[in-house]
Amino acid sequence: MTIADAPVVTPATAGRAPGPDECLVCFVLSRVDHDGCDNTLRWARSYRDAVAPADRGLERRLEAAGGYCDCEILVNAFVPTSVAADGDDWPDELPECGGVRQGSTVPCRHWAAVSTGRR
Repeated sequence: MTIADAPVVTPATAGRAPGPDECLVCFVLSRVDHDGCDNTLRWARSYRDAVAPADRGLERRLEAAGGYCDCEILVNAFVPTSVAADGDDWPDELPECGGVRQGSTVPCRHWAAVSTGRR
């Protein structure tokens, strides 16, 4: 099965819809923590379908950043800002989501993109 063939999980089947201003990465982290990763972008797609259904480039952007599945988003594409700034280990607790504007698929201020060194 390829990423394009993976079933889309909608908020109705995902168990929890994104909060009103919850960012993509905070939502994916909460779902992976609760339900795990099935080696697809099911939680990222669920977020997109609920929050920004017209954003059909999300999977391509996540994959280009090394996020080929939900758990890889959290290690290859984005890390907590404290980790990015200081090279520290992941904090024991992350702050509550910093929030994003409605319809956005960008992370909140608590997440930083991982530099891949690609140009």
